[in-house]
Amino acid sequence: MSDPFSIASGVAGIVSFGLEIVKGLYVYCSTLKDQSSDIARIHNNLSHLHHLLENLRRQLDVRKFRSDDIIILACIEGRIFQCKECIEELKKVADKFERSQVDGLRAVLKAKVQQATYPFQHGMLQKLEQNVDSIFQQVVFSLQLLQNEDTSSIRNHVEDTKYLLELHRASNVSQDTVKWLNAPDATINFNIAYEKSQTGTGAWLINGQSFNTWLQQGSSFLWLYGFAGYGKSILCSTAIQHVFQHQKSSQDIGVAIFYFAFDDTSKQDVSALLRALILQLSGEQSNNKQQSNDFRSSLLSRLYDSYRNSTPRNQVLLDCLRRLCRSFKHTYIMIDALDESPRDKHRQDVLDVLTTMRRWGEPAIHLLVTSRDEVDIRDTLDPSRDESIAVRNVASNKDIALYITQSLRDKPQLRKWKGFHGLIETTLTTQADGVAKRHLTIDELIYGMAVDLDSIDSDTDSKDADSDHVGSDDLFLDGHRPLAVFRDNRMLHDADAVLEVCPGFIEHYGFREANEEETLCVRIAHFSVQEYLKSNRIKKRENVAQYHIQAKDINTQAARICFAILDKFDESAALQAQGFPFHMVDYSFVSRMKSMFPWARYAASFWPDHFRESKEIPPEAVRAMLRFRPYALRISAFHRPGARFGYNPLQFATHLGLSSVVSVLLDESNTEINEIAGGTTALIVAVNASNMQLARCFLDRDADVNGYDGGALKAAAKTGQVEMAKLLLDHGAEINAREGSALYAAAVMGHLEMAKLLLERGAEVNASTAGDRGAILELAIYRENLEMAKLLLEGGADANLVVDDRGRTALWAALKPVTAGELEYVRLLLEYGAEVNHCNDLGETVLHEAAINHEDTVRLLLEHGADIHIADIYDKTALHRAAEFGNEKVAVLLLKEGADPNTVDKFGNTAVSAAKSDCKDLVTFLSNF
Repeated sequence: MSDPFSIASGVAGIVSFGLEIVKGLYVYCSTLKDQSSDIARIHNNLSHLHHLLENLRRQLDVRKFRSDDIIILACIEGRIFQCKECIEELKKVADKFERSQVDGLRAVLKAKVQQATYPFQHGMLQKLEQNVDSIFQQVVFSLQLLQNEDTSSIRNHVEDTKYLLELHRASNVSQDTVKWLNAPDATINFNIAYEKSQTGTGAWLINGQSFNTWLQQGSSFLWLYGFAGYGKSILCSTAIQHVFQHQKSSQDIGVAIFYFAFDDTSKQDVSALLRALILQLSGEQSNNKQQSNDFRSSLLSRLYDSYRNSTPRNQVLLDCLRRLCRSFKHTYIMIDALDESPRDKHRQDVLDVLTTMRRWGEPAIHLLVTSRDEVDIRDTLDPSRDESIAVRNVASNKDIALYITQSLRDKPQLRKWKGFHGLIETTLTTQADGVAKRHLTIDELIYGMAVDLDSIDSDTDSKDADSDHVGSDDLFLDGHRPLAVFRDNRMLHDADAVLEVCPGFIEHYGFREANEEETLCVRIAHFSVQEYLKSNRIKKRENVAQYHIQAKDINTQAARICFAILDKFDESAALQAQGFPFHMVDYSFVSRMKSMFPWARYAASFWPDHFRESKEIPPEAVRAMLRFRPYALRISAFHRPGARFGYNPLQFATHLGLSSVVSVLLDESNTEINEIAGGTTALIVAVNASNMQLARCFLDRDADVNGYDGGALKAAAKTGQVEMAKLLLDHGAEINAREGSALYAAAVMGHLEMAKLLLERGAEVNASTAGDRGAILELAIYRENLEMAKLLLEGGADANLVVDDRGRTALWAALKPVTAGELEYVRLLLEYGAEVNHCNDLGETVLHEAAINHEDTVRLLLEHGADIHIADIYDKTALHRAAEFGNEKVAVLLLKEGADPNTVDKFGNTAVSAAKSDCKDLVTFLSNF
């Protein structure tokens, strides 16, 4: 029989091979998962299989096998060898995909899964899924064998922990004492949590640095926190199992557990906690430590004798617990669901006891607690970074995904939904994190909650309406009720105060934008919270029905909050800027104001989105803000980087596509439709925003189609909007504008269809305007756009047009492209009549330039009549140039065509003397010619 190490090595090799194949298939399926629910399901299954294979390989790598492990290893070897055939089948599929990836995948993506190139046939899908499922089952079985082996001695202990505790009590604690103490039974909750765990659940926790530090270090503390339903109790049961296993390694370890429970009043207060821990530790038996065993038993007996007819005070119980903990070398106390101790009744007392226990500083005590992340718990426990673990992380999400997958496979009532398994898995796993459509910082939320959305009394209305803040009455929804009012006295103190308002429903998280520090943001803690608030179920409960939300209501309220915040920001900015004309208020000023009012960022960034989705905020209110709140307008503009528009209400509303607001602004007599602000007009902004509706609206209202040097048509040409260009041309747009042509803009961006349209409409192809940099043909060649160059030449482009201030034509530009090869461009220009012997201002022909390092081009030019004897203003020929740059091949070619090697330039150099000294072969060749 083989030794354990050899078997393990062989199994590990197959597992590693499987990992490589599964990873490749997973990556490939990632590109196609949105095209079919079947592929999405296989994609998810591959992800889970990869996770299991990694887990198995890790255990095979780190585990030290003993000789008595040979049987279990043989079983695992048999299972994994059964996988080998399936893995080989997967490899065949992967190889097929790899061969077809260049052509097939490109076609799939381009043609939207055309049947002819689609790599997944129905039979292949079925076979692929069967193989993945078969491997999955074998790997799960292998992991279970390893776990069963690891925990076989624990499992008997764990599956009937209550029995063992009863045994302890029966041998060391009298039944009268047990009855008197009336300690709640924690093993009930433990067994419930344990039954929900899957193979490998929580491995990331017990293998992590924090947990192992807690396990080994004296006087240690660890807090596991996360949203309800994230498996904290299951993780706690995993930790308990591991501690029981650890207990076997020492003769003097005590273990005690407790589960708080919402639905069990006997498991909610300090007394219940202390009584349960005391009973469990009193019943512990240490081998070869009879004196310690007797001490613990007698300690509880004395307590019983002292309080036989009453219940001990909590302090008495706490003192007893401390003495029990000291009787062990290590005492592990694990407490689950601390947040289920009622906050308004017992929780603070529980927290005080835990604080006291930590202050003891007893080296023997190791305390682990799980709970939701609630403010009072976090503040009281006050854990360091190393003493807290967020349950929400990549590893825990894999645990959840594995649990969901296994449940869908194993539970009969879910099998009928097999066709939807992929959708179910995707929904539950991808939405496991909190809901945050937009990143809302804590500061923004605090100030947002300070906005009063309720009705305002008439005194407040009249005071606001008559204030010195220009145009404030225009922000009113009607003559009496403001959109919203910002009230300083409604502001909360800090982030913790926010969590206290909505305990368990929202949570903090860190968000970092590029090159910026991490910002503390807030989001709904779980998508189920959002779904509940939006559902009809909440309306059926009178006490919470008022919190039912609808999308349009949310956006209406959010828009009103944003406007109130921007109104406050504008008022404060106006005070800060007193004495300065608005046009002198620069970017740095608004940036400084933003740092003073960080909450304005969200309002400035997202009010347009909320307004669009609301349908209930009148456009007149937005018009008023844009017209009378200049600082609000400016900060809103700052949060749209890259957009081109001026600080102009009409342009801003146009850029955002707010048609109703644009309509209201256009109806005002003081709106100048052709106003130039920020180097643009409203029509140009509409074109840049690809908003045909608003562009047509402006043209119908007599907007100057050629305003700002014909910028509208150039903008359409630059962005390739053919229909937009047609609209502008039909309204009289000048196609050959003085400050840069639309054809040039189309050529710059390579928009072939746009260039065709402009040429058909009479664009001057040889024009070189003040706004253009060089000739259009030269540009197309420099951009290596052969099709554009052909189109321009067909449209009349002059191949001999001088394109720069050095007297060069497009032929010189043709030597530059390297991607497609300059020969194609040179040949094209020669076909359209390019003069091969044209001389630039230095007397050079293109042959001089090509002689440097373009052998094939030199040959082509010679075939088309290039004169090898033309000399530049320094009397240098093409042969001189080839010699100077050491190009022997070109020199040979020119000499064969009759070039004179003895021609002397103005500096007295022949081709031989001009040749580089390190080009000995070239010098020798020229000398002997």
